[in-house]
Amino acid sequence: MSKTTFTRLSVIATPRSHANQIVKWEKNVLHVRVTAPPLDNRANEAVAKLIADFLDLPKSSVYVAVGRTSRLKSVTVRDLNADELRARIERALKR
Repeated sequence: MSKTTFTRLSVIATPRSHANQIVKWEKNVLHVRVTAPPLDNRANEAVAKLIADFLDLPKSSVYVAVGRTSRLKSVTVRDLNADELRARIERALKR
C-alpha cells in the first residue's frame, strides 16, 4: 500500500482575466490567470481546475488550501512529490 503524498505549490492568481492561462513559473511560484471573478470561491475553483488540467491530474487532486481571499495562494497537489511536481510543471510549459 503506497502512502498518499501532498505537496504545496505557491501560486499567484489574477482573477477576471481575459483567459484561463498559466503565465509563468518563476522562483518556484506559478503565476496564473483565470476568467472567474473572486466571488463565492469561483476563482479558487477555476485556479484548481486550471492547474489540474495543466498538470494532467484529476481535479480532485488539486485544491486551494491557503489564500482563498488573496491573490497569493498555497495550492495542495495530491500524489506528486515536490520533484515530480516541479518536473511536470517544467515539462508542461515546454509544450
